[in-house]
Amino acid sequence: VNLTSRSLDTVQCEKDTSWRRRIISVFNKGEKDFPSLLEYNNYLEEVEDMIYAIVNEEPAAEEIKARVKEYEQENKAQIVIRQSQRADEERSI
Repeated sequence: VNLTSRSLDTVQCEKDTSWRRRIISVFNKGEKDFPSLLEYNNYLEEVEDMIYAIVNEEPAAEEIKARVKEYEQENKAQIVIRQSQRADEERSI
């Protein structure tokens, strides 16, 4: 029983990590992209809500997956620019 529950926990953790990486790579705005800290925090909360809904297979999960895909297609250039900027910042540290 213990081994099975640990395996299920491991699977859930891997699923969370996989979706988290995927969504954060698309919704990758930083604090400087928002006029206020409140708006940035609201953005982060929305991203976390999307991750939670997908990982826990809530009723809106498929709709959210489609929204992520659509957002990625519509904002591909900005996403790539932010990824490049973030990589440059990490290299300079």
